[in-house]
Amino acid sequence: PASSSTGEMSSADADADADALTSASASASVPSPKSSPSKIVLKTVRTVLPKAEPLPWCTFFSLSFKVAIPAAIYILAFTRMGFGIDCFYYLADRYSEYAPVVGIATVSFITVMYLFDFTEWQSRAGKVCRKATWWIFVGGITTLVLLLTGDYPYGPICLFAFLTPMYLVTVKNVFYSDVRTRTYVSWLSGPLFFISLLAGIVW
Repeated sequence: PASSSTGEMSSADADADADALTSASASASVPSPKSSPSKIVLKTVRTVLPKAEPLPWCTFFSLSFKVAIPAAIYILAFTRMGFGIDCFYYLADRYSEYAPVVGIATVSFITVMYLFDFTEWQSRAGKVCRKATWWIFVGGITTLVLLLTGDYPYGPICLFAFLTPMYLVTVKNVFYSDVRTRTYVSWLSGPLFFISLLAGIVW
C-alpha cells in the first residue's frame, strides 16, 4: 500500500509538472504588452522628444519677449532688414584699425589671470572676480569680432550663435531661478519657434 501511494504521488507530481510546463510555454508564446511594437515606438519617441511641461500664457509671452531681444538686435544691426550695411561699413572704416590692440589686450588679460589661477578663487570676492574675468574676456572677444567685420563679415552671425545660449542661461538664472532646468528648456521650444516664425514673416 505504501508503494502504491508513493506511485500515485509521483504520477500526481509528474502531471503537475507537465501542466506547469504547458502553461509556461503558452504564456511565452503570447506576446507581452510591454514588447509590442507600439510600446517600443512610443518609448523611442519619448526618449528622443522629452515630455513638454505646461507653459502658462503669461510666461509664454514674457519668455518670448526675452528670447526676441538678441534676435532683434542681430536683425537690426547686422542684416539688410535693419541697418546691417551701415553698421558693417561704419565698423570697417572707423574702428577696424583697433582690432589688433583689442586682441592683444584680451589675450594678455586672460593670460595674466590664468597665471594667478583665477579659476581656483573660492572666496566671495574671488567668485565675483572670477565671473567678472569671464565677462571681460567674452566682451573682449565680442569687440574683436565686431572690429573684424570688414575682413570677416560672417563674424556677427557666429557671435549670435555663440552668445544666444549664454544669454538664455542668464535669463534662466535671473528670472527663472526657481524653475528646474529641464522645465525651462522645455518651455523654450514654444517661444523660440514663435520668434523664428515672426522673423520669417517679417522677412
